[in-house]
Amino acid sequence: MIVGAGYAGLPAANRLARQLRPDEASVTLISACRDFVERPRLHQLAVGQHIEQVPLTRYLRGVELVSATVTAIDLAARTVHTTDTAIGYDTLVYALGSNIDVTTVPGVARHCATLLGADAATSLHDRLTRMAADGGTVTVCG
Repeated sequence: MIVGAGYAGLPAANRLARQLRPDEASVTLISACRDFVERPRLHQLAVGQHIEQVPLTRYLRGVELVSATVTAIDLAARTVHTTDTAIGYDTLVYALGSNIDVTTVPGVARHCATLLGADAATSLHDRLTRMAADGGTVTVCG
């Protein structure tokens, strides 16, 4: 089982599926998103450019895709808990990637926007469009 379908989890799932015989083992990939999220291109969505949304299933061969958010991992029971169910595993690959902490520095959560996914990028685009109409100021960090 692989949790996370980004630049690490997606190729890991496909490579494992190619190396394993279906009668011996199966590969399950858990992803909160049904589409592959190209994080390096999310800034394009934020400024109104279109980027193709590609379903994960287009990239997968011999891999079972579970579309759910992982809520907990029970290492002792070898179980991954999701928003929908609990799934047992023999071997786990943790490939959830990075996240952005907006809670440590006071004021960040209230005043910043992040590019963690297509929805966040689209929301930022809407915010930037409103700010442009009102003569707002934007500071880019990072």
